[in-house]
Amino acid sequence: MRAVYQKTNREAEWRALLLELRGRRKAERRLMQVLDSLEGKRIVES
Repeated sequence: MRAVYQKTNREAEWRALLLELRGRRKAERRLMQVLDSLEGKRIVES
């Protein structure tokens, strides 16, 4: 999905969607890990 938003110059909308999901679902740890991976963040810091 991120690639589609990037190709259509809608990255701001993508970031807003991620923020909304994080706000509504912050108690769901696994979802936060998946969202982090979508943003290119590491799940486990070394």
